[in-house]
Amino acid sequence: MCTRRLMTRLCQLCSAWRIIKNVTRLQRAQNAAARVVVWGSRRRSTNSVGLLKQLYWLPVEWRIKFKIACITYKTISTTKPAYLYSSLKHYTPSRTLRSSDS
Repeated sequence: MCTRRLMTRLCQLCSAWRIIKNVTRLQRAQNAAARVVVWGSRRRSTNSVGLLKQLYWLPVEWRIKFKIACITYKTISTTKPAYLYSSLKHYTPSRTLRSSDS
């Protein structure tokens, strides 16, 4: 549980500071944490994607995108916090779409 909290905090810091160049470093740290969680101190070579799937963890880049999408959805649906809602621009298509006929 402590490892998950640490990785969550690191991902939040990365997305908050928009340090995209460090995503690779964070991904390596997450992969190492996944190995520790699954095998303890024993070192084995395996596919990190398989370990992340086994633990139900998203890769770092996907997690950042997911958090941005969640925050955007919550801001649009609740209009709170106001400072984020005011910075969003609503998309209106320039022509009518077939999906808007209903």
